[in-house]
Amino acid sequence: MRLPLLIALLLLAPLTSFAQSRDRGNLSFLYEPDASVEGGGRLTLTESRLSTGLPPFRWDDNMLNVGFEWTHYAFRTENTQPGDFDTDSVGLSLRWGFGDKEGWSGSVIFSPSLRSDFETVTTDDLGLAGLALGSYPVRTNLTTVVGLVYSRSFGRDRLFPALGATWLPAPRWQVDLIFPRPRVTYQASEKARYYVGLEPGGDEWNVELPEGSRDLSLEEYRAGGGAEWMLTRHIGLLAQAGAVFGRELEVRDGRDKQYDYDLGDTWFARIGLLYR
Repeated sequence: MRLPLLIALLLLAPLTSFAQSRDRGNLSFLYEPDASVEGGGRLTLTESRLSTGLPPFRWDDNMLNVGFEWTHYAFRTENTQPGDFDTDSVGLSLRWGFGDKEGWSGSVIFSPSLRSDFETVTTDDLGLAGLALGSYPVRTNLTTVVGLVYSRSFGRDRLFPALGATWLPAPRWQVDLIFPRPRVTYQASEKARYYVGLEPGGDEWNVELPEGSRDLSLEEYRAGGGAEWMLTRHIGLLAQAGAVFGRELEVRDGRDKQYDYDLGDTWFARIGLLYR
């Protein structure tokens, strides 16, 4: 068991929350209503997320950030297996940014995590994500981006490219044509921002089922729009909505697939608070 590591992560939550006054944090709730499950049955998914971080440490052209994120998932099923269950993803994010605005700049992110139902905690619950990204300003309004990402965003541990560009076609507009999260943003004012985009919404956990410890993965994609309104200098509201598609739930014993289900398309809605 890895209880000391779990306790250390839990103790970091109030510490990083205290540091929010100088860095960004958010608290949000997402709802995906019941959708059909292949072979019969229904599935409803909710997601509660808290993220925050310590103030950035800067020196010369470098910046170091330490972040914390806790996401709780509640799966509610009807007439299908596995039955109702909850999972959590708890992780730290260490980010090093370097470079300047006139030439190459980059970011390296290292994110260890626990992904589990916390019925038991073993080394199978440990996860790791990482990113190495470089960017170069081709023109004053166009920056190219290239890099590699290793994460469970598509439901399983995968290494995939992060490629694309950020384009500023007009004042207040920003177009991020970057795989796997393209987005178009309009900054209506200092207090209001609107955007549309596409992103993967998957993850993977180690859970205890009646037949034993198993790896459970969710793969899905979300396309929609959102808005952010700053109520005060530091506090804001977040709202998002859109479609969820390309969904699959899979249960594995090591490398052996036990069973998988295609899930019906549905919609999603997210509300939250921002701290900047």
